[in-house]
Amino acid sequence: MKGTPWGQLPVLEFNGNQLAQSATIARYLARKFKLTGKDEWEAAKCDEYVDAANDLFAGNLLTLTSIELNAFHVFKALLQF
Repeated sequence: MKGTPWGQLPVLEFNGNQLAQSATIARYLARKFKLTGKDEWEAAKCDEYVDAANDLFAGNLLTLTSIELNAFHVFKALLQF
């Protein structure tokens, strides 16, 4: 989309500034409204959840699960050998 930082949505407009990328917007709003926890550890856990959701939607988690499933079948076959 024309007029957006990366040519796509979502975009947060605040005080005449634009901020793009959904995870960036979520982190900004969480910090602004003090939703990131009481310390650095809790803030990092919030980031972990956002990153895990991004991996899930990107298909990376599914790929990792498939690799682990294949490894399980190979290990099981070796035990029966």
